[in-house]
This record gives sequence, C-alpha cells and structure tokens, in this order.
Amino acid sequence: MLLDPAIRFLSKRLRGDPRGIRLNERDFIPSNPPNGKVVSDLLLNLCHKERPRRLLTIRTPTTGAWQDRLPYPRAIDVTFLRYTHAEQPNLTDSSYLSRDRFCTAMESMKRRGDRFDLIVVDPFHDYMTSLEDFELSLACLDPHGVLLSHDCAPESVELAEPNYRQGAWCGQTYASLTKLARMHPELAITVLDTDTGVGIVRKRESQLRQRWLPPAALNREMQDRLLALIEGGKFKEAFRFYRAYGESLTDLRSKDSGVGSGAPRVFRKDSMNLPIQDGAYFVVFHKFLDDGAGPAISLYVKGSEILKYDCFGPGKGHYHVRPNFSERLPLEAQRIEHQIQESIRDIRDKSTLRLSQQAEAEIRDFTLDRMAFEIALEEARSILFHMASLFEEP
Repeated sequence: MLLDPAIRFLSKRLRGDPRGIRLNERDFIPSNPPNGKVVSDLLLNLCHKERPRRLLTIRTPTTGAWQDRLPYPRAIDVTFLRYTHAEQPNLTDSSYLSRDRFCTAMESMKRRGDRFDLIVVDPFHDYMTSLEDFELSLACLDPHGVLLSHDCAPESVELAEPNYRQGAWCGQTYASLTKLARMHPELAITVLDTDTGVGIVRKRESQLRQRWLPPAALNREMQDRLLALIEGGKFKEAFRFYRAYGESLTDLRSKDSGVGSGAPRVFRKDSMNLPIQDGAYFVVFHKFLDDGAGPAISLYVKGSEILKYDCFGPGKGHYHVRPNFSERLPLEAQRIEHQIQESIRDIRDKSTLRLSQQAEAEIRDFTLDRMAFEIALEEARSILFHMASLFEEP
C-alpha cells in the first residue's frame, strides 16, 4: 500500500534509531492541521511499522469520526466499539452501544484476557467519562502496547468547557489524562501539542517507549495543583494552568518546548519584556524546571541577564546573580506570592549594587533611570501576581 507524504515523513522520523527518535522535533508538529490528521497519520504509521496484531478503536457519535476513514492494513484484527453518552444528541444507529453496555463489553474483554497492541480512544470529553475510558482501555492494553487519544490539548478555554456543546469541543479529556498520569506512575505519557492534542500512553516497560519516544519525568506536585482546580470547579483557571505548565503535567510537546536534547529541561512560556530604558529591561515569564515551577522575573542590562528570581513555592523559591548564575540562593518566603514580594524588594534595593559587581565596564557603570525602573517593576509585580493566582489558593 502506498503511503501519503505525511505518513512517509513520519515513517522516516520513527525509524529505529537506538537512541530514540523524538517526535516533538520542531519540524514534526504542523501548524493548524485538519482535525484528526496527525493522530490518523501516527496511528497508520504504527500499524505499518510495528505491525500490531490486534487494534481496538473507541468513539462516540460526536468524536472520532476520523477513525472510520482510515485504511487499516488487512493483516490487523480491528475491533470497533462505539458508544453514546446520555448528553449527546440522538445521532446513533444500531452500531452504537449504550454507555452501560459499552462498559460491560470492556469489562468482559478484560476478564477474558483480551489484549490489544494498539488502542485508539476518542471519548466523550467530560472529565469522568474520559477517565473511565482510559482506565478501561489500559486494562485491555498489551504490556508493550500503545494507547492513542485525541483532543488532549485544547487551544482555547472555549474548547475546554466542561459541559458538552455542539460543534468543536475537547472538554476535560486533558485533565483526565493528567489524572491518569498522577494515578499510574508506571505509565509513560506524552501529548503532542497539535491537532487539538494527540495523547500517547504506554507502559514504562514497553519496547516502543525506548525505541521511538523516550518519556519525560512529570511533576506530581504540579499535577495535584491542576487536579485541585478541576475538582474545585475552577475550569478556566485549570485550562490556563495546563497551557502554561503542560510539559510537567503530561509531557506536552510543541515546537517551542525544547524537549529531546538530553539536557535538564528548562521552559519559559508567556514571556513578556518590560522596557526600562535603552539597554535595560525586565522579563517576566512562566517557568518550570524538572524540580519546580512558577512565575519568574529577570533583569537584563546591556544584553546580559543580571538577576533572575524563580518563585516556585515552599522550599523551592530561589534566585541567581551574575556572574555566579549556576548558584541557587534561597528565597526566605514560602508562598509564591510572598516570594514575589521578596523578589521585588530585592530587585529594588540591590539592583544598583549587583550592577557595580559586574566585570564589564559598560554594565558596571550603567545608571538605571529610577523613575522608569519603578514603573516597569510595578508592572512586573502585577503580572507576577496574576501568574501566581494559577498556582496557589489565596
């Protein structure tokens, strides 16, 4: 069978480099692909390269239509399961099971010991249904198998609405996948930030995880923060939190994530430059490392980063001073918002001293415009407090 150009491209990228191929490389994830395009290509690629024996697809009347259009290889035993949720419109025919009958069918396959090499699930996108579909699917997944899911990284708060709506809707599937990652540390989970989010789940002993998609470490504390927002009904805050810190929640990978180099992961998102004067400015941003995350602020003078404050919460807040930027100096405050206050004070009181300690004359002799400095610092403080609201309850 001839493969279309997108699938041939993926085949080339997935070829067996023993070091592992990173699917998140910048030229992999396309911009604005048709709905279902990337997950379809990835599924067909796995079918042709890994030659699974058994494949299970799961969809509803309003999700997963792309599953039915794929030219599955004849050698693969494909099982199609469709169910309808009580909140969906009456768009079904006799091929759709009721929700109860679907769950019974999945439990029966589990008891019989049916195992699938590939499972593709495009669930009804509310939180509990998506989570239950993931759990039922895992029970039927071969130890070396892969589970693919769609709509795991919505691009807007409207797409992430918790309640069903007609038209484009990703719901809370992204939060359910985060919950799955939190409950099952034995899983390796990745989400490609494209095509409304392509979720890839495999067990850590899976042969595939080392062959073509080495997993990343996830941050349990950050996962708990997202889930607390979801369980507290704060859906808009949860969505903003996920978009800011998805890399540490479900290994969300995009063109800008920089994953795959083998170095410790450092991410800056939503960076904003706040000019002070010619040659000086602040940068405020969301930041996470493998061992912490939160809002951050840096002072740049003459193109060099002089100060950086990472407000990561209890026991993790710290700052850096050039030229000894590798040294972490602890912040005394514990709560993120208090660390922001401490950072702002330190910048205000010591920035001139820090400049005087630099080796370069153009930095050492630089004079800050105090009025412009205070205006930019106050703006930075407001932005940092807004960022902090995503991570700590008042």
